[in-house]
Amino acid sequence: MDAVRVRRLSRWQAEDLREDLADLYVESSDSDPGEEYRDREAFLHRLAADVQQPGFDMLLAETTALAGCAFGFPVARDGVWWEGFDGDLPQNIEQLTASGHVFAITKILVHPHELHQGIAGLLQEQLLGDHEASLGASLVAPDDHVALGAYRSWG
Repeated sequence: MDAVRVRRLSRWQAEDLREDLADLYVESSDSDPGEEYRDREAFLHRLAADVQQPGFDMLLAETTALAGCAFGFPVARDGVWWEGFDGDLPQNIEQLTASGHVFAITKILVHPHELHQGIAGLLQEQLLGDHEASLGASLVAPDDHVALGAYRSWG
């Protein structure tokens, strides 16, 4: 495996690389044939909203090319991020949120050729560590078995 370099991007750098990031999204997702364009546009729309969040942060992993990225933002202390959540929340979630120690990882992408190199876990660990987060939270579709399996394996 080529050496993996991780670097932080500002929101402006992320916006400058949006097309490359959208390409990575399409290459790394399981879009149904014919849905790639719609999925790509939806990703770009979500990215545009995320970069506007206070505290937005993005890490980029590179080998000889773009290998992956992870991004998100601190969950606001008022807890509004949890509104509409369907399911049971951990008992101490309100306390963690109010203390500012929850970070929402809104997307982790890894190029298919790099999937089994540990890049996703490295990006997640560094992103949470950089923000001294006690809890990392991600919203994952229930039918996204690959993402659910990965998150569960990382704890």
